[in-house]
Amino acid sequence: MDSIKDGERPEDEDIMDHVMSLHAEAVAEVDAIFEFADTDGSGEITIPELYAAVEGMSEEDSNEAVLMFVKSDEMDGETDNAVSKDDVVDRIMWSHAEDFAEEFTNFVFAEADVGEDSEGFLTGDEVTDALERALEAGLFNSKEEIEEAFKKMFGDEGADVNGDGLVSWEEFYNGALAELSKIKIGGDSDGEAADDTTTE
Repeated sequence: MDSIKDGERPEDEDIMDHVMSLHAEAVAEVDAIFEFADTDGSGEITIPELYAAVEGMSEEDSNEAVLMFVKSDEMDGETDNAVSKDDVVDRIMWSHAEDFAEEFTNFVFAEADVGEDSEGFLTGDEVTDALERALEAGLFNSKEEIEEAFKKMFGDEGADVNGDGLVSWEEFYNGALAELSKIKIGGDSDGEAADDTTTE
């Protein structure tokens, strides 16, 4: 992957198209898994169904399937020894979180880091200009959303952790990754994004 640290713009600039492509692939993969493993058609894979599904697999594949089951079972904040399609899709998408954070950070720096005096960092003015362009492009719906995005970079608990008025690549990346940890990327098993996916 190209790094903005080297002055290169990422080849794939449309992050959301990339995310949705991965989500569609995850949904198709999970549909195939459930067609095979959800033998009672309940819409969930239980532990007995999991054991039946991994029978005959190699030890490596079996261990991977069991680990995916356990991690997927934790996605909704509860451990009930059964996983739904949404649980597994969310887990697959979460496994890409670090890549998403890096790509998004590269994209933002390619768009916003234009000042010669602050090369390698984002200033408040650069971020304001970038967010205004994003609003014009339809990526935000209101000024309020822009103000919230700005606070997440320069507020008391924002990405600018040392409070110097500049956000480095590393600070932005860590902030993006922290935000992703609050979000279940994806939606329902039909691939439609949920209206409110933020968890407390």
